[in-house]
Amino acid sequence: MVKLPFTSIFKYMDEITDEEAKPIADKIIAGSTDTQVNTDWFINDVKYYLAAKKMMDIYDCNAFSTACHELCTTEIPQNRKFTPCMCHSIMKDEGIPSGCEEDLNALMAMLIMQYAGKRPAFMGNPNHETDELLRIHHAVPALQMNGYGTKPLAYKLWAFTGQGFGGKLQVDFTENDDDYITHLDVSIRQAIPCASRKARLSVLNMQIHTAVRSTTSRWTMQENSCTILQDSDIIRC
Repeated sequence: MVKLPFTSIFKYMDEITDEEAKPIADKIIAGSTDTQVNTDWFINDVKYYLAAKKMMDIYDCNAFSTACHELCTTEIPQNRKFTPCMCHSIMKDEGIPSGCEEDLNALMAMLIMQYAGKRPAFMGNPNHETDELLRIHHAVPALQMNGYGTKPLAYKLWAFTGQGFGGKLQVDFTENDDDYITHLDVSIRQAIPCASRKARLSVLNMQIHTAVRSTTSRWTMQENSCTILQDSDIIRC
């Protein structure tokens, strides 16, 4: 695992040119059904994503997270007119686990779920408000939620800030016939760094709780318990 100050990325961000970032930004904007982000500033979100990819190549990593809360309470996003939200969404659609708020526990669960499910993992802070309403806050969706290589979900491109910077995807999950929310409890016995920057993880037990909702029924709970990934090399970040 490579842990750096969240400011370390900006020297790489400054190296990204408009020519590198603009085609990606234009494609995302063109695919949006409702764009409320400032399109001139949106290129900065893409530059942050490309800078993160460059850092991952340099440090030989396969997953990413940043201290979103600490970053966003500084003047850096205000001055640079960006937030990390789009970076997480784009990476997850590429099969790269990318988590908010430097939450390594959640990132580890995301990594397992993405590799096992072959689709992005939707990370967020759940609030079980009623028997029929589970609201998830501070979360970024992806577009390949039905599996890598499937038709991307329709999306809106809104802004995280009232000033119009900080692009974020808005996705209506009710467009799918079935929705799944999976909760993982992972007990890890040991993590021993290896010379190749891999960590050998021995997972004692993984509890998987999946809530399945069809468009016409309430949430129903399914639970599976299994012991997997014994002495498996699953992460090299």
